[in-house]
Amino acid sequence: MKWIELLVAILSGLVICIPLAAQLVENVREAVQEKNWATLLGMVMQFMAEAEQSFSTGAQKKAFVMAQLEAAAAAANYNLTDESRDKISLMIDAMCAMAKVVNV
Repeated sequence: MKWIELLVAILSGLVICIPLAAQLVENVREAVQEKNWATLLGMVMQFMAEAEQSFSTGAQKKAFVMAQLEAAAAAANYNLTDESRDKISLMIDAMCAMAKVVNV
């Protein structure tokens, strides 16, 4: 009887610990990616400056920046998600809109 109670206690502990461990791993992964976000933004600005000198249309410039960013992220083992790509795309658009206002 005691073995069954002990086994039930161990199994119920595992049922609680496994999801907590999985959440901890996810939180650590997100923290590492957020730490690299500032570096990623710096690269975006650098690639935007390069694109400004090399291409004439906005679409070409943005495509260049996104391609360069994909390559740099892959080289740095940084996993770009669809959400982060969308955020970066919106940020590029906002920076270009701001530059049009500032540079008038």
